[in-house]
Parts: sequence; structure tokens; C-alpha cells
Amino acid sequence: MELSSLQYVAAIVTILGAIVLLLKALWKHTINKQGNFQLSFIDHFPLPEFQGDPKEDAPDSIKILPFGSHKLFLKVVALHGFQVKKTNLRCLNSDHTNASKSNVTITDMVDPFHHSIFRVMTDGNWGMEGEYSDVRVIAKGSGLYYEITLNAMQNWSGYLSFRAEDPSALRSWVRHSIEIRDGADQLPAYVKYTVPGTFQATVPKLRLEFRENDNRFLRREAHHSTHSTGKKYTGSIAVFNESPESVDQVRIVIGSIFPTQQGARNFNVISKAQLGTGISIAPQDRQFITLFEFTEISNDCLLRVECEVAIPGAGEEFLMKVRATGRNVSEPERITLRFGFRNGEFFLNKE
Repeated sequence: MELSSLQYVAAIVTILGAIVLLLKALWKHTINKQGNFQLSFIDHFPLPEFQGDPKEDAPDSIKILPFGSHKLFLKVVALHGFQVKKTNLRCLNSDHTNASKSNVTITDMVDPFHHSIFRVMTDGNWGMEGEYSDVRVIAKGSGLYYEITLNAMQNWSGYLSFRAEDPSALRSWVRHSIEIRDGADQLPAYVKYTVPGTFQATVPKLRLEFRENDNRFLRREAHHSTHSTGKKYTGSIAVFNESPESVDQVRIVIGSIFPTQQGARNFNVISKAQLGTGISIAPQDRQFITLFEFTEISNDCLLRVECEVAIPGAGEEFLMKVRATGRNVSEPERITLRFGFRNGEFFLNKE
């Protein structure tokens, strides 16, 4: 029996439709298999009882844990969208085999936002299996949160593996590197881990800043005394912490200071600053430090930070070298400033 042209067209459309559906299914299984989720550790859940947004680690970082039992908070974000019916959380060795119970086990898994519809049980591989009574439809960019109990017994490195399964039994997984290390809780905060079993020290970094024509760095204000009125000048610099962790014991020290010019407006430099324990600067934070105060009435410039050299004599202009140090800072940050009178005006600038 011969087919008409219309039947040919209908057959071709049917075949093309089937191919499209097949390609969509293959594409879905390919893209969702390993690339659908992003897993990270967070410090708390986004709940009203916690202040501020949760802090989360980078997905490609390594979670380092000391021996003992740990309550950990997880954030699982869908990159392409997914319908979650079942979940599984277990630890895998570096070769992706199941970790031994003598090294690490997961003994609990809680969904704090959907605990009434989330049932968990052990999975037989020292991990936890979870199932939602109602399918959780996760849109692109949205996610799930879990609190898990992880028991770390021996030095070990591998992966925390999260797997989701949709109602059609399509599975997708994501893994986050973890390492168990005896004494890891004693390591300094600035240690940054790279690949399993290794680490590198990310040395704290400070930056000294100064900007001209910014009254935060040179402040001018009227100053009054019993018998006269003049101007008071306050010179400052800013210390910026470029590190991902706080830097403690930050000290600003004048390494050298000397007059470079004599003139009609000579003034004296004096110092009463005492050695201190330093300050603490939070990560990506900036603090302003007063270097000196100069009052025309007394004609004295008072240094407000430590000075390592002998106080120089009078002058109209001075060159001053300043450095910043802090705990675990390997190389001091340095800056050179010039201050004094020029053309009858008090100035402060960076060399």
C-alpha cells in the first residue's frame, strides 16, 4: 500500500518528535547526572533565630575536621532544577569506593525545613538514606539544607557524596572534598587547604592606604586655647586587611623620620606613644590609624604611634617611613609620607 504525501509528512513528524524526546531524555540524564548540584558547608541555617546570612565555603575547597563527632550544616543548590524524591549521603574514599566505618560514618541527616515529610534510615554503607513523602521540586538556583552528624575516627581523606533521585529513579550527585586530621582544630585559621592530604599557608596580608584631598587622612579643624586660636591638623593612614581571616596584633610603627627642609615655619616633633599589644582587623576590613597631631598654637607635632628612632630636631618638612605588622604577617607593609608646611599651608602626602 502506497502512502500519500500527507502520510509521509505525518510519519516524518512522528519520527522527528520521537528523536527529539529521545535527545531530551539523553540530555537530561547527561546534564543532571553529575552537573546538577553544588554542595557547600555553611555555618548556620537561614532561620530567624540566626543573625546575618550564612557563611559558606567554596564548593571546590576541602572541609578539614579533627577527630570526634561533628554537627555539620549543608547547602545543596540545584544548577538546572530537579525533583527530589530520595537522597543519599555517604563518605567515599579518594578512589570513589565506600569509606570504611573505622574511618568515618554518618549517623544522622535532618532537613530542618521539611522534617515532617522527610524520613531517614541507614543505607548499609555507613551513610544515610532519606525520602520525602512529597516530591521536593527544586528550581534552578534553589536548594535544600541538611544537618548531619559525622563521626571522624582516623586520619582519612576523600569525599562527602550527596545523591538525589527523582520519581523516575533518575539520579544526580555531587561531591565535596573532606579530610580528617588529628589535631586539625589546632591549626591556625589562615591555613588554606588545597587538595586532599595537602595544605598551604595563605599568609595574612595588610595594605597601607593614603589618599590626598581626603579629609579622613588629613583633618583640619579650629583649635582654641585661653589666649589664642589656631588650627589643629590630624594625619592618618588606613590599614586594610586583604586576608580571608582576621589579623591580630596589628601594630603601626614609624621606622624613620627626619627633617628634609628648614624654613620660617619650623616646628618640633615629639612622641609619647608607648608599645602596645596591637589591634585586631577583621577580614576585608579597614581601620584608620592616627599618625600625628599638629597644633599651631603649641607649634608641636605629637606622634601618636610607636617610633623606633630618636626624635628629630625642628624642621619645616619631614619625611616619615611607616610600616604595619601583625600576627603571622610575613612581610611588613610599608609606606613613605611627607608632611609639613609648604607655601604657608600644612600638607601631608605620599612619596
